[in-house]
Amino acid sequence: MLSLANVLNDTLLQCKSPPSSYIGPVHFKLLLKTILSTPPQEIWNEFNDTAFKAIFTYVAAPRIASLTPSSAIAAGETALELHGYFGKEKPMIRFISRTNPSLITYGVTEYHSSSRVLVRLPQSPDGNMGGTVTVEASNNGQDFPSEGMSFTYTESMWVKGFDPRIVPEYSGVSLVIFGENFGDNHADLLRCKVGEDVMTAFWVGPNVSSCHIPNHLPVGNYSVSLSMNKKDFSLAPHQLHVRPSITVVGAFPMYGPSFG
Repeated sequence: MLSLANVLNDTLLQCKSPPSSYIGPVHFKLLLKTILSTPPQEIWNEFNDTAFKAIFTYVAAPRIASLTPSSAIAAGETALELHGYFGKEKPMIRFISRTNPSLITYGVTEYHSSSRVLVRLPQSPDGNMGGTVTVEASNNGQDFPSEGMSFTYTESMWVKGFDPRIVPEYSGVSLVIFGENFGDNHADLLRCKVGEDVMTAFWVGPNVSSCHIPNHLPVGNYSVSLSMNKKDFSLAPHQLHVRPSITVVGAFPMYGPSFG
């Protein structure tokens, strides 16, 4: 197979590898074409440089089969888990804006196996408002597949507070959490975190959600946060205070006049 090369400068050539059904190393040679006018013909002269090991390796293209979570806040930094095929070395992962394909960001990749990698999400290429992107993988930093996985950046969520702020111990009462940008299409992924306990939260509106605190919480102060993807938690500016339960042991006086 022949692939025409472009001369970039005095010391650099560039050519594209032809398609191949073979996976593995192949030898290649550099040829110089000379055109003769009499008689008309093409002559290919081979360069023999024994110091250069002219070997190119065809490998199976990486493929993303699934990713978790399917959405994250636009600020980035979420650990994104990718499953599929990634070969023997960590791939390059890029995120392309669906609305403006010229906007591209790249994630920092942590290789675990040929079927699993972790990526620290970069900031959304569309900015703080977020948007839908295409996630693609490459094993050489240049060749990316024509198809990728869809991922959604959401506008950053902000928890302003919750009610009530003071609850009795071992009560399991419901907290109403309020803020901004709680979304509406990821309600099934809403999670509330009280201290180190994570529980399901319930979407009430784009700025309101609720959750039941654990009924085993003893006296103390606990942080409260909310997540729309089970990973990115937005922390409330104040803590939940769990006080001792009230116990009534008596009342005085036990009788009085009818006029109150």
